[in-house]
Amino acid sequence: MKIINTGFTRNKIVFTGIWAVCINFLVECLNRHSLVKGVVHMVTTPYIFLLNVLIIAFTLSSAWLFYRRRFVFGLISFLWILAGIVNFIVLLFRKTPFTANDFTLINDALIIMRSYINPFGMILMFLCFAASILGIIYYWFKSPKITEKINYYKTIGSIGILWLLLYGMLWIGFATGMLEPRFGNITTAFQKFGFAYGFSNSIFDNGIDKPKNYKEENFEEIQEVLPEQTSETEEVEEKEYPNIIFLQLESFMNPALIQNAAYSENPVPNFARLYERYPSGYLKVPSFGAGTANTEFEVMTGMNLDDFGTGEYPYKTVLKNQACETICYNLRSAGYTAHAIHNNDGSFYNRYRVFANLGFDTFTSIEYMGECQSNPTGWAKDSELIKYIMMALDSTENQDFIYAISVQGHGDYPESYEEMAELTAENPMKYDIKVTDFFDENTAGFEYYLDQIKEMDDFLGELIRTLSLRKEETILVFYGDHLPGFAFTEENLKTQDLYQSQYVIWSSRDYGFEDCDMESYQLASHVLEKLGIENGIINRYHQKYRESEQYLEHLTLLEYDILYGDKKVYDNQELYASTNLKMGLRDISVIKAYNYNERICVEGTNFNKYSFVLINGKEYETECINPHTLVVPDVRLEDGDIITVVQHGEDGMILSTTSEFIYHFE
Repeated sequence: MKIINTGFTRNKIVFTGIWAVCINFLVECLNRHSLVKGVVHMVTTPYIFLLNVLIIAFTLSSAWLFYRRRFVFGLISFLWILAGIVNFIVLLFRKTPFTANDFTLINDALIIMRSYINPFGMILMFLCFAASILGIIYYWFKSPKITEKINYYKTIGSIGILWLLLYGMLWIGFATGMLEPRFGNITTAFQKFGFAYGFSNSIFDNGIDKPKNYKEENFEEIQEVLPEQTSETEEVEEKEYPNIIFLQLESFMNPALIQNAAYSENPVPNFARLYERYPSGYLKVPSFGAGTANTEFEVMTGMNLDDFGTGEYPYKTVLKNQACETICYNLRSAGYTAHAIHNNDGSFYNRYRVFANLGFDTFTSIEYMGECQSNPTGWAKDSELIKYIMMALDSTENQDFIYAISVQGHGDYPESYEEMAELTAENPMKYDIKVTDFFDENTAGFEYYLDQIKEMDDFLGELIRTLSLRKEETILVFYGDHLPGFAFTEENLKTQDLYQSQYVIWSSRDYGFEDCDMESYQLASHVLEKLGIENGIINRYHQKYRESEQYLEHLTLLEYDILYGDKKVYDNQELYASTNLKMGLRDISVIKAYNYNERICVEGTNFNKYSFVLINGKEYETECINPHTLVVPDVRLEDGDIITVVQHGEDGMILSTTSEFIYHFE
């Protein structure tokens, strides 16, 4: 402690700099999961290492303004180290680093952690968190105050010197190209530019920056390709349109794209056959190893996620409170009803709210499905989706647009054959596909993954057979949302690209689609173009302006104007309103409630294990006997009690509530 006291009182800048070097070295070792790689980073990229040191030192310098200097200094140091540890852990489970935007995903993280961490691990994490809070409180009371009077002018001047050094380093980096203000590939950027710079960038870089050319005259350059009418209610040519289904397959890929690996059998024969026989190609997606919602965002909105903030999920930011143009709105004027289907929690990524802003009419999440089969790690099997896709198609007389999101291929995957044997003891795997010459040491985990995508491939074949038997014309577009969470590098893949997925367009008749590669934000407009549907600003822009040299520049301009600007392209009006999103395709209702011995029986329709009884607004432990009967033990109804049934998952987020039923004593 004498060293710290001496450093603080005699030479604050020198000590802070040395301490920042130590913190940054530790954080970078954690960022790279290697002590050796941390040393190599420090030696081979001195400018980047020093820049990150200055960022940390600048935050530490705020401690100079406090009399409890040691406490503030220690707290800031602890937060940086904690962020490094969290990043280390996050990179074990997904392939994108920890960013400030992850704080908006805390609720989702708590939901998904049950599939990654066992109960003992959860308890240990809670104890560590509680111990940290208690330690901070204890240190606050025990840390001494400095005795000398703080010279605020001199101290602020010293902090200013650090700021000037940091600003100068940033200016040099941007001027020489050694730094990038925006990240196209967040995983690579955190490795290239360091954790402190990447994380700090994610704090301040949100939304879309106002383009320098955001002026009225710049819109005139693209006005000729924009539709005269921009509302989702604009008329389109009256003709028979097909049903359109977009099927987003969780972590799905063709393993044949992995260099050198060989398999005991083809894990995805249906996909491989369909890829060769039908219009197909590579789809550039915005995520690697995680980030399903961002692939959804690009496909549905036609917007380029590269224009948004570092690590941003628009579902958690701008789309929480406003509607915007999507394929759902573009199809509405052609008579389509839009359905979202996902065999996972409806509250995950805020979908139960955001999908209303994306123009969906219904959303069937797992809370509105019957008993679903699960794979050994607890994710619902994708074969369950067929029933609800057919139900959505049968729910209307007109055409339907369905966006189905699968989940079976989701990680975490077992890390050893012993762990896989434990997982599959009570829920055996259907296939036993072996891999040789796999680059990742986790061969067991990859063989488990192969079993899951083989079942997903079976589901794909069965879905197409089922659609083929229907009398309605149908287009099915299917693709992987991102690569699975293994330690891929560009060298491991025949595509040489971590962000390349594949897509196929199957249809019951020929609509003129051809093989081509594209970005995921171009996919929806590509499909609508072949159907002659041009309404919608973003949709028509992609169809008419894609070959322009200013294509991406003007796309950014439109995105900013629509989401953050004055909506000049809409004549300064709000054209899109949130839908009255209906959760589930089947109505859930309470028909009758009565006392039976020492319990309450509630009768109604479409109950399942996610149905819970509320009496006068208080939720009670509920047992689902069958789709028509719920039982609440050890409770009695009184005359005038109000009974409702709510649907919610394990996070307790209420997704829907039935109409009230008032009990009257007979």
